[in-house]
Amino acid sequence: MGRGKTIVIGGSGRSGTTVLRRCFDNHPDLWTCPRGEVQFFGATRYTLGLLGMQYESNDGLVDPELLAGTCQHLLKRLTENSGRELLERHGVSSLKKSVEAFASSIRGREVEPSKIWDHIGRWMWGLFVPSNCKKMWLQKTPWDCHYFDKLDRCFPNSKFIHIIRDPRDVIDSAMAKRWGGRTIVHAIGWYRLWAERWQQAELRGVTRMSNYHEVRYEQLVRDPQVWRRLLKFLAIKPVPRPPLRPVHQGRHKKWNDSQRREYRRLLTIYPWLSRWHAGR
Repeated sequence: MGRGKTIVIGGSGRSGTTVLRRCFDNHPDLWTCPRGEVQFFGATRYTLGLLGMQYESNDGLVDPELLAGTCQHLLKRLTENSGRELLERHGVSSLKKSVEAFASSIRGREVEPSKIWDHIGRWMWGLFVPSNCKKMWLQKTPWDCHYFDKLDRCFPNSKFIHIIRDPRDVIDSAMAKRWGGRTIVHAIGWYRLWAERWQQAELRGVTRMSNYHEVRYEQLVRDPQVWRRLLKFLAIKPVPRPPLRPVHQGRHKKWNDSQRREYRRLLTIYPWLSRWHAGR
């Protein structure tokens, strides 16, 4: 099965990935999969506690058991969380067979190691994108920014957008969520894991990819030129940006001394985060 062009939006949770995806909702050249999130590479976070860069050993071979296990978890997430459109198109039985057949082909080593990522890309395209779709596929899964280099091998001619937001606002927004623990200690622990994985992705050269583009959330909200530059990078039809308003912006200024102290500890581990402070 062939593949068209793919646009992937990534970033930390609460950084504006959903806001950015919604800006493209009515673009005539783009198609967005149900709920916008694929959750393929991130699926192992919830099962084996492993991450995408560990799919490959030092000799470049893919761990078939890990990938097969990821497929099984993906099936669970798809049937529970990805909306009715995907289920109505495939049916639960057909969807299950597709995932299990793919997992079996990986586990049985039916695919040459040098072609594994191409195999993954073709399967994912067939699963998520309607067969008659002539548009570019826009997908958004925040933690996929850690795997842009892997996705680049799955989908030729891809474009990758990393949306960046002031870490203090990200953490403050996460504290308002149940999964954020309602405390700055829990929210910083979550963000620290994201920062560690992003640091590893940078070391692998993700930010040096020619098809990688960064967007600052604060600038996207207030500066129309940021939107125009993004459309030019994507090489798609110029359309007006929908109205945006800042959410949870600057609330870290109301943190108490204890909360500020916890954040300063994070900066001692990842001092580069200060580059993302609003106004820098």
